[in-house]
Amino acid sequence: MKINVKINMIINKYVYVLIGLIMHISVLAQKPQKATINVPGMKCEACENIIMQALYPKIDGITQVIIKWKSKTVKVTYLPDRIDLGNIKNLIALQGFQADEEEQDVEYMKKLPACCQLPYVPKIIAEPNPVPNHTVAKPVAPIVNKSNIPQPSAKPTLVKPTPSKVPKPAKKG
Repeated sequence: MKINVKINMIINKYVYVLIGLIMHISVLAQKPQKATINVPGMKCEACENIIMQALYPKIDGITQVIIKWKSKTVKVTYLPDRIDLGNIKNLIALQGFQADEEEQDVEYMKKLPACCQLPYVPKIIAEPNPVPNHTVAKPVAPIVNKSNIPQPSAKPTLVKPTPSKVPKPAKKG
C-alpha cells in the first residue's frame, strides 16, 4: 500500500508540473508585436523623456520602448492581447504629440516645453470634385490664423561704421 501512495504522489507531482509547463508555454505563445510610430513633433531629449514616462514601464502590455528623437520615431514592442497599437498611439497623442495619423491633443501640447510644441495643422479630407479624376482638399478644422505668425520684416539696411579717431600714443624720447 505504501508503494501505491508514493507512486500516486509522484504521478500527481508530474501532472502538476506538466500542467504548469503547458500554461507557461501558452503564455509564451503570445508573440509580442513590434511597431514603429512616427512622431513628427519630437525635437529634443525632453520630448523623448515625456513619451517614455507615459509608455514604459507604466502600461501593461508594453514590453519595450526605443525612442529616437533625431529620427522622430518610437519603436514599441507590445503584447496585442493586452494593448493594441491604436491605444499606444492615443497615449502618445495625449502627451501632446502627433503619432502617425493620430492627432495630438492640442490642450496637452500647450503644456509642453516651448521647444516641443508644434503648430497645430488640421487634417485635410479630400472631397470629390464635379470634374472627373480630380479631388478638392477641404480643411476639417479652421486653418491657423496667419496674423499670429511672425512675418519677415523688410530687408535690413546695412550701416557702415564710422572710423573713430583714437589719439596716437606720444613717443618717449
